[in-house]
Amino acid sequence: CIALNTSFGGYYGTMRPDGRSNSFMLRPLSAELSFLHRADGSARFSSGQTSVLAAVYGPASSTRELSNSFALISVVVKQGAKGSNTGGLICDAKELEYIIQRSLSACVLTSNYPRSVIEVVVQVLKEDGSVVSSAFNAAVLALMDAGIAFQNVPIATTCVVSNGDTITLDPCAEEETVSTNNNDNTAVIILVTTTTNSKEGKKDELVTSLTLPIMPVSRASAAGEDSNSQIDRSFMTQTSFVASIEASFRASRAVIEFMRMAVGIKVSKEAQTVFLPINAAGAQ
Repeated sequence: CIALNTSFGGYYGTMRPDGRSNSFMLRPLSAELSFLHRADGSARFSSGQTSVLAAVYGPASSTRELSNSFALISVVVKQGAKGSNTGGLICDAKELEYIIQRSLSACVLTSNYPRSVIEVVVQVLKEDGSVVSSAFNAAVLALMDAGIAFQNVPIATTCVVSNGDTITLDPCAEEETVSTNNNDNTAVIILVTTTTNSKEGKKDELVTSLTLPIMPVSRASAAGEDSNSQIDRSFMTQTSFVASIEASFRASRAVIEFMRMAVGIKVSKEAQTVFLPINAAGAQ
């Protein structure tokens, strides 16, 4: 697990459902690159028990009418066996596709690939919380594996805000769901951030955010199909939202370092594959 130093509301000393000791810990990360041979880039990204596969095809020409100056990024999300909902969130596959597509388009150097399409296919393999951010990070890794250039590399982070001011980073599925007897207002915030280099040094920037309210099970059952109209919108304050952004900045620095390490290991293995036969031939 990755522990982060923080200065905002959370909790320490209480075990989380998956064994983490405080609300600011990230789950263990793992990644595998370049294992789909027919794709131009591929990555499997896992955060704890949540696992997502992403594949990139392109840049490639298309019969569609395209811009002469920029590439079009197309995103397709395929859900696992659980259905259309991502964990306990009010978010379906189409909304997830929109979030990923808009955020990637803002960060990829699309001007490097005019009159072309970059297709990103995301498959949710296993859901255990923070599915949206894991899917986005898998897509970013697959694009990096395909050699797609970024202006700045974006990272997605999931936060749960409960009771208006308690923030939990990288929630598991149980933490994204409000129990039947809990009537506290809870929201999940997905934040996409990036770090830019300037004359003043590194600068954190917010690319996009999505806030999803979670309804207690008892209220959701009573509300039925009109559950959205029954949600109390006072689930978060401005202060807690700003604190969530600060938390996501800290988390994204840890995740980007992990991604750099994963890409570095891949490049190192490829270099060994290229040079070992040459060295062996030279030795003979």
